[in-house]
Amino acid sequence: MVMRRRVRNYPAHSLYSVMGLANTIFKQNAGLPVSRHLLAQEIGTSVSSSTFITKLAASEQYGLTQGRYKDEDISLTELGLSVVASKSADELFNNIQAAAYHPTQFDKLRILLKGQGLPNDNFLKGLLVRDVGVHPELTGEYISIYKNNLKYIEDSSTGSLPNNLSLIHISEPTRRTPIEYAVFGVKKKGGGGGGG
Repeated sequence: MVMRRRVRNYPAHSLYSVMGLANTIFKQNAGLPVSRHLLAQEIGTSVSSSTFITKLAASEQYGLTQGRYKDEDISLTELGLSVVASKSADELFNNIQAAAYHPTQFDKLRILLKGQGLPNDNFLKGLLVRDVGVHPELTGEYISIYKNNLKYIEDSSTGSLPNNLSLIHISEPTRRTPIEYAVFGVKKKGGGGGGG
């Protein structure tokens, strides 16, 4: 029997779990491209780590960053910058939603559901295999990531943002009122848990 490699045609990580990459680029270099070696170091891993490689790919699939594991530099996209430096809660919600559905396979399911909730997992698995093109052995992983993304979108719409996201006020000399920006914080490994 020939073993076939299961090809994942969707991001291997949830949107929330890859936000640390975009935020690190924003914090370390004001949103300008960052060396992938520095990026890996800043999030507490190495460039050859399989987790780093799959997170880079997922971040690009969500439309947040540009560059993969063989590229020298990783940069923020316009959407990535808009997510990590949103000017308002509405903009943050809209950008998180845009990123969550940026991957074709996630947008395809959203369109198929026509605004309805998710069916039970057994029917959802059938829908994924027949209409979205997900391998039967990968449907559980797909559902988990998709549900995590839905929760992330919901949290951003209700103001129940994860603990690595906060609104900051930045005053500009020519403005009479401060502007709110949403900025993601990254917690390094061993630095107190979750985030990034």
